[in-house]
Amino acid sequence: MKKLIYTLSIVTLSFLFMGCPYTTKVNLESDPSEAVKSSYLGSYEKKGSTTYRYVVSKKSANLYQIEEVKNSDDKVTSTYEGYTTTIKGTSFLVTWKSNSSYEDYDKSEADFYIYKLSANSYGTIMKLDEVTDNIDEEFESAAELKAYIAKYKDLSFFYEKSTLKYYKMDEDD
Repeated sequence: MKKLIYTLSIVTLSFLFMGCPYTTKVNLESDPSEAVKSSYLGSYEKKGSTTYRYVVSKKSANLYQIEEVKNSDDKVTSTYEGYTTTIKGTSFLVTWKSNSSYEDYDKSEADFYIYKLSANSYGTIMKLDEVTDNIDEEFESAAELKAYIAKYKDLSFFYEKSTLKYYKMDEDD
């Protein structure tokens, strides 16, 4: 279940749950350049669940912070960071459990989770498709991993079967 949080990490990037998304030690972007989208910021609930909400906020110009908050007591149970990147016209969300700032984080120790991200134009519905964990290939660089993603990103077997959907909660709540 915590892996869903990664996905939500960006609920705008949305952000995760239902299976085990692909995990890699290879960071797609050493210096993320896509700006945080203000329409992605806010609180989200996963379709069919009211136990947790995910609060997506701006950590920096290009990074999101995603907190998993337990609705029963408003306790933050996990914190993630993430960014979006576009590969051949498709938006992806990359997330990791937040242990320190991106700049200070030892990326060689990080587990990065990758999701295909789509959202409606208002950012009120986020859809995350987890890249399958059935990838056996080993990647030495971001360029190798990006080329692999570019090659298979339009094929259904590249993703888990179900799409994770998150809905923006009423801002007045």
